[in-house]
Amino acid sequence: MHRALADGWSIGLLWRELTGRYAALTAPAGPAVPVVPPGPGAVVSGPGAASGGSAVPDPGGEAPAPSPDLLLDRWADLAATGDLDRLTRRRVEQLGGFPPIVELPGDLPRPAEFDFRGSRLTFTLDARTRDAAERSAGRAGVTVTAVLLAAWQLVVARRCAMDRFLVGVGVARRDRASATRLVAPCVRTVPIRCVIDDAEPVEEYLRRTARAVAEGVVSADVPLGVISRGLPGGRAMADRRRVPLLQITFSAQETVLPEQVRAGGLTVRYHEAFTGLVAADAGLSVLRWDPTPRLALDHATAVLTAAEARVLAEALRAALRGFDSGHGRPLARVRTIPARQRRWLRRRRDARSPGGGLVILDERGGLVPPGGVGELWHADAGPAALRRSGDLARWDGAGRLRLLGRRDEQVTVFGHRLDLTEIRDRIRSHPDVADAVVAGTGADDPAHRLLLAAVVLRRPLDDPLGVLVPFTAEGLPRYMLPSRWAIVDAIPTSPDGGHDLRRLEHLAISPNRHSSGAPVSGLRNAGAERRSDEGRHRA
Repeated sequence: MHRALADGWSIGLLWRELTGRYAALTAPAGPAVPVVPPGPGAVVSGPGAASGGSAVPDPGGEAPAPSPDLLLDRWADLAATGDLDRLTRRRVEQLGGFPPIVELPGDLPRPAEFDFRGSRLTFTLDARTRDAAERSAGRAGVTVTAVLLAAWQLVVARRCAMDRFLVGVGVARRDRASATRLVAPCVRTVPIRCVIDDAEPVEEYLRRTARAVAEGVVSADVPLGVISRGLPGGRAMADRRRVPLLQITFSAQETVLPEQVRAGGLTVRYHEAFTGLVAADAGLSVLRWDPTPRLALDHATAVLTAAEARVLAEALRAALRGFDSGHGRPLARVRTIPARQRRWLRRRRDARSPGGGLVILDERGGLVPPGGVGELWHADAGPAALRRSGDLARWDGAGRLRLLGRRDEQVTVFGHRLDLTEIRDRIRSHPDVADAVVAGTGADDPAHRLLLAAVVLRRPLDDPLGVLVPFTAEGLPRYMLPSRWAIVDAIPTSPDGGHDLRRLEHLAISPNRHSSGAPVSGLRNAGAERRSDEGRHRA
């Protein structure tokens, strides 16, 4: 059944009713009675069943199932009272400081268009990991589901080098008693705020995750598209290469089905099916917790390989065990690196070679898991003496070191890690451009960071932005296009010899503003003004 018509709970309702009616029809001859579908984990009795008796009678008859219009009525009530607008404004405000893009690094180059084709890795948790998750939940006073979500978030964060991002969490809108018998798509994917603070204790991180989910549940009726359009960059930075806003998802499937039931002379076993389609780069689903935890990691096959999915599953187990062993300690101690990978990283660090060992660390000096992005450091005299290289790098799936460019030439804009030299070189390739620099502005807030391009022309152009903006767009994806431009006689410099970004920010305008008739002639004299300022300073 298509998910536009029903969710997992709905499927359970249908199968329970089907097996219940079958058991009643095949029961020994007797007075006909309506049948109440069995509850979770029940064994339906009948000929050949393991236990005696008959299906549970309902003397009052069966009440009709509620109509799916229940969801529409609920939404209409919220809209009519103005509560929907209030929830929308509040949710957009809450999510405004979070980047709408999470770029999970992988060995595959991201395709030009997201094709929704995917694969599923189903895996279990051993008793040790299960017990660790349950102990962590008990200490923090949260559900096991919150612990699993927190572990999944941390796995992603350690690989993406991000401490603030959004995760799409499936929320079931069955808070009314009548909705428990509703066959309808009651699950909505809700953006949940993830904040990684390595200084806070593990338990506080788990409680923070639980609070973020509760915060999202309150706004579950707000359409995702409305939220996306309201966020800075949520609409402008969307492209066909990924699903907008939510590239990482999590769901804890609600089900009223046991693994098997007995109905009449039948033993009915239920299996999880996978359609081969995904709506995110990577999504973790909790299929069942009892008796053995079974989870699934769905991933886009054009973004992640099967081997990379297996590594993520191993990392999730390591995170759950790390929460338990690191309780009461800072979150920084939980690195989501399995023991096997730690040994591998240690060998790379301790390598005896002319160039010394190599290690990749994040901004806080923490060890980055294989596959994740961080800064390359050289262990020239062993692990106690590290020398930074200034290069961003990652270990790929084959154990090779991939250099990703200079750290000071890359910025993150709306979740995209961008190489500024690539953008600069594209602008410089225009025949009328003598020089250009590209920089990220608003560096303290990645969610509001913008790209600024300053250009020195070889000859005057009547409409410089009308020429340069389309030219740059022909060779770069939309999210790499500068949103602010300054046409100058010379690139202004600061007293320390670097580019004077404050001056460029003052001079720059947006292409939209220019297209509306704003003049650009005032940008031409930046070099002369700079020289005049320097003269006054010397005087």
